[in-house]
Amino acid sequence: MSPHHEGNGTLAQKELALIQELARRPAHTQRSLSRSLGLALGTTNLLIKRLAGLGLIRVQPLDSSKARYHLTVKGSHERNRAARLNWLATVRNFRRLRDHIGASLEREYARGRREFFLVVDEELLEVVQAAESSLRCPGATFTYLRRFSELPPEAGLAHAATLEPAPPGREISWLIDYDGERLP
Repeated sequence: MSPHHEGNGTLAQKELALIQELARRPAHTQRSLSRSLGLALGTTNLLIKRLAGLGLIRVQPLDSSKARYHLTVKGSHERNRAARLNWLATVRNFRRLRDHIGASLEREYARGRREFFLVVDEELLEVVQAAESSLRCPGATFTYLRRFSELPPEAGLAHAATLEPAPPGREISWLIDYDGERLP
């Protein structure tokens, strides 16, 4: 079976984890790989055979029952390719999220809102600020808060990108949904 059996030309998650572990700590035994990856010995054996057959790892026999495993140049290239694809996907997701947040804020601006109160988790602050900086909303003000309890009573609608539950009776426009239900 090819390592590209996920249908998108990339290694399966366990195969990639094994390659990354060999890059991090070369010359593993099968048992040490199993322990490091938290996989059953039989699963590790299957992965090793698959990856060795593809030339991504090299098997160095130690004796009749033991061997060490090393990443090949081809394996290193595959690891780098997978890392690049992961990085590109992360950038695409950042842009998609930034654009979604920006569109949400621009819709509110088009409805006449000029004062925005944003309750934002620290991890998403840069994404929301990137969205704000790309807006064409002259005269709009943006106030960033970490918690709903910091909202002034006159705030009215609050925009949120946080895991904190909304307080009862507060009108919230969710900029991001951690469950994947609100983001288009």
